[in-house]
Amino acid sequence: MITELTRKGSFQVNYSKEEVFPLLCPKIEEKWIPGWKCQVIKSQSGYNEKGAIFKTETAFNTELIWCTNEYDIETGNIDFILFAKDKYVFRFNIKVVQNAPNSSELTFTHSFSSLSNEGSALIEAYKNEDFQGRLNTLGMLIETYLKTN
Repeated sequence: MITELTRKGSFQVNYSKEEVFPLLCPKIEEKWIPGWKCQVIKSQSGYNEKGAIFKTETAFNTELIWCTNEYDIETGNIDFILFAKDKYVFRFNIKVVQNAPNSSELTFTHSFSSLSNEGSALIEAYKNEDFQGRLNTLGMLIETYLKTN
């Protein structure tokens, strides 16, 4: 049985879209997310761009392959498709909207479809509180990084 789940949430940061947007790259996230590791598989620049492919591991020792469908600072849109082999497929969208000269809203949408019973169990364990907690932590980490760098 396929399990599907979508989570959506947002947070504000006190920085412009131009300051925030470049941080939303799986490779650059190594600089501001403690413990984050990313391997670049395909990218002309070495960073996020349309057509880039990355590999990471989750806290559950699940290897994820990230494929960037869109990375557009003008529209503020980043769109990934992630694959967890034999477990699930995950669409990950980030929208960055500048509300004022030094204020941006980041909206994250996670949409999962399981590929197996194991994938269904992982998706079902992803509670809304966990998602909201991650968003709160990301907002705090972005603010801290930009304030100190």
